[in-house]
Amino acid sequence: MIGLVIEYWMDTGLTNTVAWVLMALLILQLILQRALFSFIIAGLFVFLSAWMTLAFLSDAVKITELTTRAIEFILYGIFICGLLLTASVFMIVKYAGKLEAKNKQAAIDAKSL
Repeated sequence: MIGLVIEYWMDTGLTNTVAWVLMALLILQLILQRALFSFIIAGLFVFLSAWMTLAFLSDAVKITELTTRAIEFILYGIFICGLLLTASVFMIVKYAGKLEAKNKQAAIDAKSL
């Protein structure tokens, strides 16, 4: 996920505030290791990957002839959007499981009191 943010950062320039915020959130997530925070970040990345996919599709529809550049654009867009969506869904599944286990443990602890 960090690699995708760095790649986005390099494509848009180092002054892009969105890339700075995304990188800060990912680094904070690595430091804190909180399941709820990670789950929220994963949801944010699912939203952003859906948004990016829609932006990619709106540009892909405008292609009138299949040149080498058009094929490169399509393949690159499918790869990046697919990779980001896959990583985001993986994060949601991973941290949803951790949240569920934490809630079960809290319920067991509450019953034992």
